Amino acid sequence: MINECNKFNKHFIYASSAGVYGNEGIFSETSKGVPLSPYAWSKYLFDRYVLNNKFNTTYQGIRFFNVYGRYEKHKKEQMSVFHKFYNYSIKMKEIYLFEGSKNIYRDFIYVEDCLNVIE
Repeated sequence: MINECNKFNKHFIYASSAGVYGNEGIFSETSKGVPLSPYAWSKYLFDRYVLNNKFNTTYQGIRFFNVYGRYEKHKKEQMSVFHKFYNYSIKMKEIYLFEGSKNIYRDFIYVEDCLNVIE
């Protein structure tokens, strides 16, 4: 898609993932990145492809954190952590992550809000 946008001089926007950062705690576009999953690796490799090639068109890669949406049940273990929390809360009446997790905060974004950001 980026090659086609480049050919016709159209702006290219793509969704990357915060998963490319890994667990290093460094959130910078210039950091090396340590992807921990095949999905994060696919995003990391595409980010590198875009950065290491010369394009005449403008482009933007947006690294979203913790995206969730409807219709995730078919993903089973790959469903978003938001849905895992939700399902666990229904079953257990509380959410317990791990020891010390009461001091950890995460942002979640609904997939349609991501689309609104891109638009």
